[in-house]
Amino acid sequence: MPRGERFCRNADLRRAGPSAAGVTGAAARGGHDAGFSSGDTPATRAKKPGVEDAKDAAPGPRCRCGDWFAVEFRERLEAYGTEVRGSVPVMACPTCKNTVMPGSIARSVGKAAKAARAANQKTCKFAPKGQRFGLCADVGFEYCSADCEVIAGLSRAAGEAEGHRAPVFFDGDVLLWYRLRGEYRVGVRGVHGRIAFPGGASLDYGVNRHGRVFCWLGDLDGIPQEEQERMGKHNVRSDHDVISGLYKALLGLDPENSAEERLKISLYELAEVSRAHAGLAIHGLEHADRRLAERLERPGAWRRDITQAVVNLVILCIETIDTKRLKGSLRRPSSEPRLNAPPPRLPAPKGSLRKPSDEPKGRKALMILQSWIKANLHADEKSLMMPFFVLNDWRHYRVHRDGDGKLLKNLKAGRARLGMNEDDDDDERMYDLLIEGLARSCRALSAGIEEKWPARGQYRAPGAAAQDGGQATA
Repeated sequence: MPRGERFCRNADLRRAGPSAAGVTGAAARGGHDAGFSSGDTPATRAKKPGVEDAKDAAPGPRCRCGDWFAVEFRERLEAYGTEVRGSVPVMACPTCKNTVMPGSIARSVGKAAKAARAANQKTCKFAPKGQRFGLCADVGFEYCSADCEVIAGLSRAAGEAEGHRAPVFFDGDVLLWYRLRGEYRVGVRGVHGRIAFPGGASLDYGVNRHGRVFCWLGDLDGIPQEEQERMGKHNVRSDHDVISGLYKALLGLDPENSAEERLKISLYELAEVSRAHAGLAIHGLEHADRRLAERLERPGAWRRDITQAVVNLVILCIETIDTKRLKGSLRRPSSEPRLNAPPPRLPAPKGSLRKPSDEPKGRKALMILQSWIKANLHADEKSLMMPFFVLNDWRHYRVHRDGDGKLLKNLKAGRARLGMNEDDDDDERMYDLLIEGLARSCRALSAGIEEKWPARGQYRAPGAAAQDGGQATA
């Protein structure tokens, strides 16, 4: 029997998808690891303690594989020898599929299963009870009280009102609304920040792996009611994901304690600043990209892990560039536009033997971004783009066959541009210089965009019609 099904087998894997592995609490800190069994053979029998032995603590926030747990609700699973149906919250790892049931939930499930067995029933129903807290009662934000019970660190702390740490979620336009108005100040630090309201009140927020904005319910209760009502218009249902700088700060972690974290924050900040000020997000970061960003880490064994680390950086920093929007903003209307006219080709870089259409996909995206910077910002586009081009060349050298030596030649040139000796094959030093250079370029791009369009949303694509007023759309 696979390890994932050792203690708890999901009864409907096909419907629940590949992540519906069994609950195995032994693999994670703080999880409940007893009382779940897919059979009564000696090999799979587990200790079945009474309910009083179950712990109330939520599992640790991270799985043993290093990824962050995510909340999932299972419609069917087997626990304590009983098939449980309904909506059972568990903590599941998106990477290795390890799944943990929080102790308080396991205790409640155990009670329901015990009652079913006493009534000679093979199945029971379970769903966490929804609860409304007394905070922000006049506005009526939508949230899930089970998040406080399941997610590590969100339980009530001493001196806090009940439900203070309940996460309340909003769509991404809530930040854009505040950024477009000069009386508010929105501080952006990639995956967290702060909104400053007129009168001195402020609100800390986080941005999770789905790109959703969220705040703690107790913090929302501390801002003026008119601002609560305004934010309530952007309120959405909980997606139970709080992984962000705001959550890490709550856990006592430094959101910027590594070069990888600083790069991730700079990249997120560039996406948000370009969206708010320039009318387009330079990097279109989807859920999968944000998950990858959360798992960025320094290679453990350089010769073994460096290739995958470089590939991950390329996926995050280059392949997420929104070339379609950037190219669209570079087009100039002709006096006689043609229907279905192909987009204009960008000029080939000086000294290049290939046309832009023949460029590799990654390099072509970089050339488009460089042309956009040249057309819109008062900045040295070649200097800003240098780390991205070096990263792209490094990726090609690591993953492709270099029959004629051109890839090595490009790599050596990249080392020199980073300030290294071109024959210095120290991957660790090159990695450190490159990742800091990428973060520095992202920050410089954000500053350049804010300098060019200081009035939030005042973006005009080259050749855009005057009657549009140059206003970015929310």
